[in-house]
Amino acid sequence: MKHAVTQTTKAVAAVAVAALATYAAYSFLLFGIRKEESCECQTWKAEAAVRPGYFLTEWQAAQCAAHGIEIEAPVIKSRN
Repeated sequence: MKHAVTQTTKAVAAVAVAALATYAAYSFLLFGIRKEESCECQTWKAEAAVRPGYFLTEWQAAQCAAHGIEIEAPVIKSRN
């Protein structure tokens, strides 16, 4: 009986560690994606400030809006 409890405890611990590791990896990945998107928007904002005729696509405008970054540039609508 003692052996079964030990084995069950080890199995539960292994599943808990795997779940925690998966959650941590997901969180770090999501953080990195958000950081990269924000950096892209800052780059586009800087380019729009110095390049006349600079424009954004719809997806770029949506991405920057999601991060609360406003860019003074027209948005070109897709033809689809």
